[in-house]
Amino acid sequence: MRIMHVADVHLDPTFRYLGPKERERRRDFLSAFNYVVRKVLELKPDALLVAGDLYDRVNPRNPARVQVIRAFRRIHSEGVRIFVIGGNHDTPRSVEEGASPLHELDAAGYARFFSKV
Repeated sequence: MRIMHVADVHLDPTFRYLGPKERERRRDFLSAFNYVVRKVLELKPDALLVAGDLYDRVNPRNPARVQVIRAFRRIHSEGVRIFVIGGNHDTPRSVEEGASPLHELDAAGYARFFSKV
């Protein structure tokens, strides 16, 4: 079994102190994620393991969510199983704080999500 592993992707980070360059820095994170997606599609491992912090926050903006859903749908359509573990940035501290955005991926059937909460 071949497994591709990635962690700490931190999509949709906030860098307010960067001012106008914040958007550019956010694009850097998305570019890194897109590189991983391309490599998964090229190498076609049996599984992709995202071991924490796919997102940089519990409530990422919609564009980042849409990018991930599209990418995971494509990976899933190639027969690669996706396993996502919630990290300290993208998992709420309690049930009262709401659900992790990673639940969407599990609900859509593109990934299996694991979390302590």
